[in-house]
Amino acid sequence: LPYVDADRIGIVGGSRGGMLVYQVLRRCSALRAAVTIGAPSTMLVESTSAYILRLMMRSLPPGADPAAEAAKRSALLWADQLDKSTPLLLLHGSGDRRIEPGHSLRLAMALQDCRHPYKMIIYENADHILAGRRKESNRDIRDWVDAYVKRRMKLPRVGPHGA
Repeated sequence: LPYVDADRIGIVGGSRGGMLVYQVLRRCSALRAAVTIGAPSTMLVESTSAYILRLMMRSLPPGADPAAEAAKRSALLWADQLDKSTPLLLLHGSGDRRIEPGHSLRLAMALQDCRHPYKMIIYENADHILAGRRKESNRDIRDWVDAYVKRRMKLPRVGPHGA
């Protein structure tokens, strides 16, 4: 569209939409900022009764290999392939029963290892959609997107530094 500034685009996704954000960051370098909320980072450590795994299994075409499909959806396996020019904000509720907060924590550690610019916030006692922390989380999302999309702030320093 003619009114879109193609140099100032961000992406936000929650739950399965957050998993799709990771897939976009694997293939696209046109985004200035990304945010995920309660997003699964791996399908390979889930018990067979896990909500997200049951959801994936229902959507697979007949004859699909579940392990291969799970790997395609597991950003933890390919965190080093995410576009490093797009800073990523990981948001998760500590009380999330659908996608346990360890998903964001494990991905944050992988991002740290490959020096991808990121920030992680775990909201105490918040659920999968960050209910009860909506005002605070909306402000955090807005601040992140404004900083990197609107104001074009430089990427944060990553990797070991300091005293």
